[in-house]
Amino acid sequence: MAELLKISQLGNPILRQTAESITEIQTQPVQSLIDNLLATLQHSNGVGIAAPQVGISQRLLIVASRPNPRYPH
Repeated sequence: MAELLKISQLGNPILRQTAESITEIQTQPVQSLIDNLLATLQHSNGVGIAAPQVGISQRLLIVASRPNPRYPH
């Protein structure tokens, strides 16, 4: 089951770090991170989210452009 992650706020040092590359995307830890990022993104009605925004210094981001209350068009 996916977990909602806490979104880091401006000023958190992780947001300024160079994130580490992911070499294998089909591992269980990376797939769990993707599931958690998707759940967090949907819960926050956002358009995109990156792993560093939830405190994980890895190069992974999700963009989900779809109509929602915050961005209706």
